[in-house]
Order: sequence, then C-alpha cells, then structure tokens
Amino acid sequence: MIPSEPPSARGDRLSLPANVRNKRIELAAPLDARPNAMRAAGPIDPVLAAVIVALIGFGVVMVYSASAVQATVQYHDPQFFLKRQVGYALASLVVFFGLSRIDYHRLYKLTYPVLAVVGILLTMCVVGFGHTGGGATRWLSIGPVHVQPAEMAKLALVVWLAYSLAKKAEMVKSFTVGFLPHLLVAGLFMLLCMKQPDFGSAVVLLLLTFTLLFIAGAKVGYILGASILGSALGAAAIRFSGYRYERYLAWLNMDQHKQDLAYQPFQSVMAFGSGGPFGVGLGHGLQTLYLPEAQ
Repeated sequence: MIPSEPPSARGDRLSLPANVRNKRIELAAPLDARPNAMRAAGPIDPVLAAVIVALIGFGVVMVYSASAVQATVQYHDPQFFLKRQVGYALASLVVFFGLSRIDYHRLYKLTYPVLAVVGILLTMCVVGFGHTGGGATRWLSIGPVHVQPAEMAKLALVVWLAYSLAKKAEMVKSFTVGFLPHLLVAGLFMLLCMKQPDFGSAVVLLLLTFTLLFIAGAKVGYILGASILGSALGAAAIRFSGYRYERYLAWLNMDQHKQDLAYQPFQSVMAFGSGGPFGVGLGHGLQTLYLPEAQ
C-alpha cells in the first residue's frame, strides 16, 4: 500500500503557479546545473566593498601619521611615504575591481597548487634562500622586491580550508576527516613559520584555522582541546627560547629595559603619555622619530 502525500504538500504543489514551481526547482538544482547567467560574477557587494576601501584608506592615513616627521627629517618631504602608499593603494583598488569580476568558484581549481607553492616558498626561507633582517629570515628577494611567504600562507590556508571544509561538510564533525587533516596542514605551515622564526604569524595561522573550523561546524570539544594544547606549546616556545623569554621579562620590567629589549614598547607608552587618548594630531607625533622604520 503506497502512502499518499500529506494534504499540505499536495496543496502547495497544486496551488503554486507553474512559473513559481519552475523557479523553485531551478534554485534547488546544484550550482553546476544552473544556467551560466546565474554563475556569472554579479555586482559588487556594496557593504563589503565599502569596508575594504575604508580599510585601505585608513591604512594610507596611518602610514602618513607614522611617517610624516621621519619623512621630513630624512627626505625633506613630509608626504614622501604617503605618495608611495597612495600609489600602491590605487593599484590595489584596480586589482580589487578586476578580481571582483571573476566567479570565485573558479578559484577552487587553484586551491592545491597555491597551497603547494606557498609551502615551497616557506621552505625556501628556512633552508637558506631567504633574506635576513632583524634576526629573522622571513623574506624572499625577487629582484628589488622582498616578499613575505608567511603573509601569502594566511590567504592560501583560508582558501584551502574553505574549499576542503565545504567539500567535507557531511564529515566535518569527524575527528579523523573533518578536524585532524586541517590541523596537520596548518601545523606544518606554523612549524615553517617558527623556523624563520616568526612566532606572530604562526599564532595567526592557528587562530585562522580554529575560526574556520568553528564556522564550518567542527566539534567545539576538539577545538577547545587543540586550543589548550596550542597554548601550552606557545608558552613552552616562549619559556624555552632565550630571546622570547628575555623579551617577556623585559616587558614585565619595562623601566629597567627601556634602552634595550623593551625599547619599542616603552616608546609606545611614552606616546600615549604625551598624546593622551586622542593624540597630538595627524602627522604631529614626534615619538616616531625614536622608532626604527616607523612607517
């Protein structure tokens, strides 16, 4: 005996006009089965675009604020760094608009190649091809330009995690399929960052991984457990690394180390002391004179 449909289901189906029923079927179809017009890149999201443009503009202003005094002393032009940053900002907006015209689904094919290339670049920094500065080997020299693979790793990891977690949506709560493989890849990138050494980027990569796992629906217990383990490893990395532990102690005793290890944090305290919560005005902060590479 075949069960009949509930009255509500028959009523919905019979009462809907044909064009509405067809529209529902079309929207329920897989993405690849929809017409090409629906997959084409749509208009720019105005809110997202406004946020990005505002962040770029804020960055330009902050570069000017941090560099005006130094640019005046060093180059006799208070807008020296501002002009250069504005040029980069305008170029980035052109790239931003061009990329917004591309259907992001096409980027899926580049996920694994990009991840592999970034992994190779991070490895090159570690094995001796990197450019050293400030006691760390975090850059690769490409002609006159220095690139930092750790920054590329953040983007590559986000794209790969988004693709992989979406593909494993049904298994994302599984430890062996949805959690562990993603943590291992992130852990490899973090290890390469630590070898440079770049402790800050390693922490950011871990936070990005946990954020995407949480959004994708991974078990909170797994994330909490890994967070506790990561915190313990981070504390050990500080405690058993000579220069990191010395910086930590210097930060706790800033007055005693204001001329050496705590020089920069002490200068920030001085800046707050002289400028107060609202500062002394755009481009008038003299504290930047005492900082190396203030811009």
